Amino acid sequence: MLPDNLPLRQLRTSLRKTIDVIAVAAATPAAPYRPRNGPRDYMLELLLVDPSSAPSSVHVAHIFRPHQQSLPVVRRGDVVLLRAMTVVSVKSRGFGLRVSDTSAWAVFDEKARAAVGDGSAVLPQIQGPPVDIMEAEAQYAMGLSRWWALLDEPTMSKLERATQKMLLSS
Repeated sequence: MLPDNLPLRQLRTSLRKTIDVIAVAAATPAAPYRPRNGPRDYMLELLLVDPSSAPSSVHVAHIFRPHQQSLPVVRRGDVVLLRAMTVVSVKSRGFGLRVSDTSAWAVFDEKARAAVGDGSAVLPQIQGPPVDIMEAEAQYAMGLSRWWALLDEPTMSKLERATQKMLLSS
């Protein structure tokens, strides 16, 4: 774990704090939409997991933006860096993350992970606000990607159940 990034397991003790997180997308999110209640921005809901919370716990992150094009494109297994997110209590879903005015994000998708394999520079997908990525963060993201790829079948099954439970409670 990186010193400036909070493990998902510690969200409970960080309510209303602004934090950085690097985690794996536990599911491919539904298409962004405009919620009936709340801000008129487009919302993307991510379900995230990291080694501190797996396999029994998945956490939600809500990202809002006025334009759909500025939201990240995320697929299951992508590693997501979320910068300056606020820890919130999510009704019937435990603790999660919500975008703040200063939030930014980067996605280490399949292309970025493939670049590491052939020795190329790691260039994550950045849509929306600009974000500076330290070399240590890029290396940690690649380590998380390897961790995800090495999860065994029983662990993946538990993780899938936790993900489905979170989806049903939305």
